[in-house]
Amino acid sequence: MLGGAVTPLIATTLEDSFGSSAIGYYLAFIALASTLCTLGLRDTRDAEMVTAVPLPAAEDRQVAPL
Repeated sequence: MLGGAVTPLIATTLEDSFGSSAIGYYLAFIALASTLCTLGLRDTRDAEMVTAVPLPAAEDRQVAPL
């Protein structure tokens, strides 16, 4: 969903303009869009998770004074 405050505003507008069944169609559309976005993600199950740039060793790090 677009956000906690936006969704009720859209649902209220849809209900006023098209009736309560429009809210169901809206939720179905959002669910379909979410499913398609999820299916478009790449699988990282077998990928090795490494950082692109190695982090400096602890003794090389500079800490800013408080």
